[in-house]
Amino acid sequence: MFGSLFSSNNARALAILRSIQFGERRPDALSISLAHSASDYVKAANLIYHSYQRRGIPFTDESEMRLLPQILTPNASVIIAKSGDQVVGTATVVGKNPLGFPMSDTMTDEEQAALFNATEGPSVEIAALAVQDAYAGKPGALYLPMAGYLIHYCRHYLNTTYIAAAIQPRLLDFYSAVFGAKPTCESLRKKPRKYKTLGDLDAIPIWTKTSELSKHVESFVNQDPKLQPLYDVLFNEPSNNPLYVYPSREKQRSFDQPKPASVIEELFVKRTDILKKIDDVKRAQVQAMYPNSDEYRWIFHVDPGLNLRKATRFNVNLKTVVVQPCDPEHAPLRQGQILDVSSSGVRLQLAANQAPLKVDQPIHLTLTVSESTETLLKGRIVRTLPDNKGYGVEITEGDGIFRDYIRWLRQT
Repeated sequence: MFGSLFSSNNARALAILRSIQFGERRPDALSISLAHSASDYVKAANLIYHSYQRRGIPFTDESEMRLLPQILTPNASVIIAKSGDQVVGTATVVGKNPLGFPMSDTMTDEEQAALFNATEGPSVEIAALAVQDAYAGKPGALYLPMAGYLIHYCRHYLNTTYIAAAIQPRLLDFYSAVFGAKPTCESLRKKPRKYKTLGDLDAIPIWTKTSELSKHVESFVNQDPKLQPLYDVLFNEPSNNPLYVYPSREKQRSFDQPKPASVIEELFVKRTDILKKIDDVKRAQVQAMYPNSDEYRWIFHVDPGLNLRKATRFNVNLKTVVVQPCDPEHAPLRQGQILDVSSSGVRLQLAANQAPLKVDQPIHLTLTVSESTETLLKGRIVRTLPDNKGYGVEITEGDGIFRDYIRWLRQT
C-alpha cells in the first residue's frame, strides 16, 4: 500500500516538474536583488497588491500596497526582480521579530513552536510573493530564478534551517514537487485552515528543510536527466549567474543592515498608517532593534503630548488653497484646510465637491495665516487617507516659521 502511494506521489511530482518550460522568455535586463530604496519597496508592494486583486485574494487598501508590518524590522528582507526600473517579481523573507510571522494565524501554537523555535537553527517565512501578470503560470521564466536567489540567500546569508510559507491549497502539489515541501499537519491536505489577515482565505502552512532541498531535486534529476535545468537554476553558484546581486557580507550570517530611517518614514509614516496601528510595547521592541539615534527615535516615539504641542505651537486650523505647480496660472484651485501637523508633514482636507488629488502629485499650499498674511508651502501627496479623511502631504519647502516648527517636532 505504502509503496503504491509513494509511486503515485512520485509520478505526480515528475509530471509537474516535466511541465515546467525553461525556455520561456525572461524579462528583459532581468536582475534579482534585495530592495534598498523606498521606491523599490513601494513598487514591490504595488505589485503584490495588484497580484492579489487578479487572483481574487480579499485584500484591499487605500494605498494600493500590500506592505507587511514585519518589514519595519531589520529581520525582514524584500527580494525584488527588476526589468530595468520596473519591479516584475517580489518575495519577502521574514525572520524572528517582535511582530511575529505573517502566517502565524494559520498555525497552532505547537506547530509554531516546533517550526520557529527549532533548536537546529533559525527558521524564516516566505511571504508576499508575486510576479507580474505576464509571468504568472510560467515558473521557468521568473519564479524559479527568484527561488534560486532566495534559496542561496537563506542558506548562505541567514544560515536558515527551515523555510516556511502559507500557500493556497491548489499550489500544494507544485511546492511539494519542486521543494519537497510538507504541510505542518497531514490533515490539512483535505481540510485547509483560514488565513484571517487575508479575508479568511483558505491556506495550508508548509515547510521544507534547507539542507534537503538539493537532494530532493537531485533525486528527480537522477530519474530524468532532462530536469537538470531545474537543479541548475535553483542551486548553481551565484558567481555563475549574472542575474543575481547579493550583499557583500555573506559570512556574517544575518539579515541585511537595518533599513534607513528615510525608508521607514516613507513607507510606514507618509504612505501608510501601519506604524500608527502597532501598540506601544511592540513599537518599543522594534525601535530597540535600530540604532539609538535621533533619526530613528522620532519615527518610533510615542508622545501623548504631541496633540497639545500641535495646538499651541502652530495654528493647524488654517484655510488652504491648493494649486498644481505644473501650471500655476491655469491649474484649478481647490479649497481646503490643514487639520494636523506632524514631523512628517500635514493632513490636508479638501472642501466638498473639490476635484480629487493623486498620490505623488506635487502641490502648492497657500495658507491664510491672517487677514493680511499668506504663506506658501510646497510638497507632494504621499497617501490618500481612508474614509474621506483627506490626504497626507509631505512638505518639501516652507517658510521659516513652518520649517522651524517641523525641526522642533523632530527633536522632541
